[in-house]
Amino acid sequence: MGWLAGRYGATCDSMVSANLVTADGDFVVASAEENPDLLWALKGGGGNFGVISSMTFETIDLSTVIGGYLVYPLERMQDFLVAYPALMENASRELMVELAILDTARGPVLVAMTCHSGTAAAAAADLRPFRDVMRPIADDIGYRDYPSVGVPSAQTVDAFPAPENRQETREEPVDSYSRWRGCSLTDITPDAASIIIEAIREAPSGASFGLGHYMKGAAAEVTGDASAMPRRQGAMCAYFASQWTYSDRAAEHMLWTDQTNEALSNTAPAPTYINYLASARDSAVRRAYGGLYERLSNVKERWDPENVFRNNANIKPA
Repeated sequence: MGWLAGRYGATCDSMVSANLVTADGDFVVASAEENPDLLWALKGGGGNFGVISSMTFETIDLSTVIGGYLVYPLERMQDFLVAYPALMENASRELMVELAILDTARGPVLVAMTCHSGTAAAAAADLRPFRDVMRPIADDIGYRDYPSVGVPSAQTVDAFPAPENRQETREEPVDSYSRWRGCSLTDITPDAASIIIEAIREAPSGASFGLGHYMKGAAAEVTGDASAMPRRQGAMCAYFASQWTYSDRAAEHMLWTDQTNEALSNTAPAPTYINYLASARDSAVRRAYGGLYERLSNVKERWDPENVFRNNANIKPA
């Protein structure tokens, strides 16, 4: 799921074929002509079926888009979060907006990272509601080369620099640790928004929240016959993440990440997008794939009956 999902679908939807090595060590091709069930399973089934050595995709001729950052203060952030699903639903499929609440030297801010692959007039119309629901304190949206659409301008970076390292200086080596947990939502209620904002206010330094991958347009229109990736119109992904530099901070950061994600997921217990599963338990994987799981399990039985490829969100052989 990326910046162009609404207009062109998920990345896996553009995969034409794949060369892979099976659990038996055989080299096979998955395409519409050869092993079509395997190609179907690879479009969403992850690393359950073999080791892919190469893939062929249909590509899109797109060099320039309209995008950038809208930055909002913490005040009234709840209103913006609650409004986000409707804003996305009402916008054209050319617009994708991902949200992040980040810690900066000026305190937490909400960032709306945007990409619009249509005309300037359409972009202005689609983004107007995002500017009207709450006035941004920074706005660097303009024409961008597509590869740099998610990169903030130098002016935005200067205005909202990263916080200074608040960890005390120690003799032990500084390392880098992180904890990341996610879930899927179908709506953002006022209670859910309150959980997010309160979590950020109580978060340890280095924590963040993200929301996006809104399922709309082309990404939501592909059926289960064409892809093993579950689709649900209006679903979106949320995550909490925390980073720290000293190992004795782990308990604090991990507890915050796990508890906040659990509290948010309990507000709308939708099946979780497979890449955001906080747990790889069998029940969680089956629920994520829903009605597609049985067919995936049958494909798994054919290509990996001993479940060699199991260190993943595992699909068990039938």
